Amino acid sequence: MRHFITPDLRACLVAVLGLLAACTAPKESARPEPAPQGAPAPQVTPCDAADLKECNERGRALLAQQPPELAAALAMFEHGCQGGNLDACLNLAMTYQYNKNDVIQGAEIMRETCESGYHFACVQYGNMYLFPGPLTDKPDYTRARAYFERACADMATLEPQPWVMHASAQAYGCTNLGLLYENGWGVERDIERAGALSIFSCMERSGGNACNQVGVFIKRGWIEAPGAQKTPLDYYVKACDLRDGPGCCNAAIALKEAEKPHEDARTHDDFLQLARALHTSCERFQP
Repeated sequence: MRHFITPDLRACLVAVLGLLAACTAPKESARPEPAPQGAPAPQVTPCDAADLKECNERGRALLAQQPPELAAALAMFEHGCQGGNLDACLNLAMTYQYNKNDVIQGAEIMRETCESGYHFACVQYGNMYLFPGPLTDKPDYTRARAYFERACADMATLEPQPWVMHASAQAYGCTNLGLLYENGWGVERDIERAGALSIFSCMERSGGNACNQVGVFIKRGWIEAPGAQKTPLDYYVKACDLRDGPGCCNAAIALKEAEKPHEDARTHDDFLQLARALHTSCERFQP
């Protein structure tokens, strides 16, 4: 029996886009070791104060080096953040959390970035209340929902923000809010509301995992297909094209069941290869 991939909370909750180097770099202690007496302080070439985007990009490049230039990257992000580049603030928060293993400091910067109006930071901060950790002893769905709702805002008027690294980042507040309603976490279970949130995230903000969720909902008979795209496969393919690994897996499974390629000539194997490229394994969903 084949199982279509559902949007498991841990799998769907978004990680920071463009921060792969920060998330995979070796962890360091919460506080840096003091430099040996007499050792010169690390020199950081200032970034162009007139181009705060440069500070953010240089910080990310420094993190991607092997080994990462952590102190220099933090200086870049700090400078960009203080100048008002909220992407730099987001990266500063995540660098504290993942590279310096200082989750509390990172969370405070993330909260301040959210308060400054960066909705994607609100999603990241809300995610921290979904599981036990430094901010909560047990899941606090009420607090998480408040930040997801803030990020999602009014679905009719939400506009992409100039700081967002990728346009699809605007989708995640609504997508994660939909997961709460789908599963009844801290709210009364409401599939209709979950479906509406996922459709908006998919159709209006190009959220890949939301498109996969729409396909799953259609497959289950929970919602009617919106727009010109009518089948679950349409949404799995859309999700995969938006770089959602589970969407690629579901597209592969659907094509294998149909025993024919997609209308664009891509096959079951093509979508499996795309899933692997996105570091998603489909094997456990096979017969």
